[in-house]
Amino acid sequence: MVSNEPGGHLLNRFSALLLAGLLVAPAACAGEPEVSPEERAAKIAKKLKEADTRLTNNRARDAEEIYNWVLQQEPEHAQALRGLAQVRSEAKQYDQAISLLQRSIAANGNDARAHAALGYAQAALDKPTEAAAAFGQAFTLAPDNARYGLEQGTNLNKAKQYAAAEPVLAKAGEVDPKVRYVWSQLGDAQRGQDKLDDALRSYMKSLTQYKSDKDAHAGAARIYEARGDTRRAVDHWSTYVRMDCCSKYSKTVARPKLEELQKKENSELQAEIAATKPPTDEAG
Repeated sequence: MVSNEPGGHLLNRFSALLLAGLLVAPAACAGEPEVSPEERAAKIAKKLKEADTRLTNNRARDAEEIYNWVLQQEPEHAQALRGLAQVRSEAKQYDQAISLLQRSIAANGNDARAHAALGYAQAALDKPTEAAAAFGQAFTLAPDNARYGLEQGTNLNKAKQYAAAEPVLAKAGEVDPKVRYVWSQLGDAQRGQDKLDDALRSYMKSLTQYKSDKDAHAGAARIYEARGDTRRAVDHWSTYVRMDCCSKYSKTVARPKLEELQKKENSELQAEIAATKPPTDEAG
């Protein structure tokens, strides 16, 4: 209906223009098709794969840009948080890495890699109890990954929780008997509980697989010393020092212990020689 009131013509004209604008607006937006959730997720997945590749190729700055882009789209994206945490860990910014990993785990608690990354960051800050707990979660989620069990057991040993470490390391050894250092760490856990026979078997098993496992030599040396077998203790400490000439442990523990036992061995040898000498006839 057309108004005959004064000004009605202008009102009708304004209404027509407004209606035309509303009709044109959707057409203008039609040039930018809306991205579906599936397409958006696929794009993010592609970006994350690219970021992981760049991080592996030591291009942390490029990877960080991509992780940040993803987090702008989804601020609590678990994989992006984990990736950014790895960037922070490589820069030795462990506190920041831990914070990011805690957010990642809160978003997805079933990601074994996130729990393991948290364990590595905690271990770098010399927090073995916390690190062991994180690796324990990772090993529970990925029981076929012996490395997680090894790291859990190693950190339990560092925390002197030997009884807890022993079954974890034994299980890791069952999963992958050839994972490096699992048997020497098991030996440490057993030696920490005074299970010397079991510990020596574990050390020897490690040396059968990896002759370069200097920690197994150190452990075996301590057991032989405890048994009073000075010669074998000297042999193992000597091998250790040849493998590791200059570390702090070698300088402050291995070398002094080797020198101490070598002196003891010489004294024992002199005593044996004296005992085998025939008695002299003082009467001539």
